[in-house]
Amino acid sequence: MTGPLRVVSKKSFNVVQFLTGFETQGKTSRDPVIEGLITRPKHLILNLAGVKRLGEELIEQIHFIDQQLKSSSRKMRIVFANESLKQELLNSRFGKLVVVSESLHAAAQELSTQSDLSDRQFIKAFVNATLRTFYVQAKTHSQRGPIYVKTENRSHPLGDISGIIRVLGRNFSYGVMLSFPKETFLKLLTRLTGEESAEITQENQDAAAELMNIIFGQAKLVLNLKGAGLTPQLPVLSFGDSFPGLALDEKSEKLTPLDQGKTVVIPFGSDIGDFFIEVWIPETAEGADAARIWFSSGE
Repeated sequence: MTGPLRVVSKKSFNVVQFLTGFETQGKTSRDPVIEGLITRPKHLILNLAGVKRLGEELIEQIHFIDQQLKSSSRKMRIVFANESLKQELLNSRFGKLVVVSESLHAAAQELSTQSDLSDRQFIKAFVNATLRTFYVQAKTHSQRGPIYVKTENRSHPLGDISGIIRVLGRNFSYGVMLSFPKETFLKLLTRLTGEESAEITQENQDAAAELMNIIFGQAKLVLNLKGAGLTPQLPVLSFGDSFPGLALDEKSEKLTPLDQGKTVVIPFGSDIGDFFIEVWIPETAEGADAARIWFSSGE
């Protein structure tokens, strides 16, 4: 695209606007602003107010942006397209693939609602991965209980043994914990190995981390299809209240205690006992936005 562009960044989407009357000039290079929108994808509203004509090349670039956003589970909406521009789009080979909204308000409302639904997929992805993992690996049916925010004993996981994984996303880091009371974990070991265990030992404790790794792997596959950008991580073990914290940066070894953040608890019940998925979100600017997502998504 050519011509001066302005990008207004909202929580759920970006708005791109041409600042003056605009026509394509036969150039094939893409504007650096557009490159940035593609590499850091959010839903996009393309404001065509003041655009005199589109032309085949601009329509192709609009289609390219639309396809790139769709590959990250994001959407684009066009607003303020006059009848001439709408007809030009409709007559092009890509026109029917691009959605024109009735107004800026309608587009913003649609994309904000879709973003909320997408955000709730974080919880759903981990819940579904947990239910599936326990059924496949341990032949155990589980049910999710009411989600709540932890207010007591915030410095350590709820259970006696936990597999904990640091999740590095596109915009921020957080922690996910699979936590078991001792009795539940020992019964789970019996389901997994066919042998009864009386105590948690060095030989059997790795099962908690291995299950957390499987759950994270399955949730990651789902969330990355939606553009979450999660990277592979190795789980660690925690026993009782001994967990020192998580490193927020891949390049730093500094640990942040769990009480310096908020934790949402997803409880599960099963015929071998209760267990928990805990999601810890640090006290950062990015974490504050994430916390609103998690804590407003539970039921």
